[in-house]
Amino acid sequence: LYALLERLLKRWHPRLAKSNIHYSLRAEGDIPAIQGDPNALEQVFVNLISNAVRAMEESGGNLALKLSARSNEREKQMVQVDCADSGCGIPPEVVERIFEPFFTTHPGGTGLGLSLAKQIITAHKGRITLTTQPGMTIFHVILPAAPSEEKQP
Repeated sequence: LYALLERLLKRWHPRLAKSNIHYSLRAEGDIPAIQGDPNALEQVFVNLISNAVRAMEESGGNLALKLSARSNEREKQMVQVDCADSGCGIPPEVVERIFEPFFTTHPGGTGLGLSLAKQIITAHKGRITLTTQPGMTIFHVILPAAPSEEKQP
């Protein structure tokens, strides 16, 4: 997952630089592999990065992607990716509808990006949530880690 995000950020570098958006990618500790469709997961993070850029392209800002390992309530290994931007934040009335198909606040937008992202994450047995306030939005993507290989004696 780290390599996928690193490739995406390199691809987005020219647009990020043009919009004066500084970015970072970091992993906290050892991040387990995840099992999933790389193309579908790439689409999720393209949508999140694209939305973050749109929120900051007028005045610049910071985009930070952070990976961390965690366990869910059943002690199953999970990987969390936080995608944080320093854009204007999302109003509460929008947060309630943000994952609905065809809901958009962007002129010319289809309203499918975040809806599709949620469908993909759900199909991977994960979840996506967000935290927002003026000047900051963080999308939290949580995906199950791939089953670890059992060691043979």
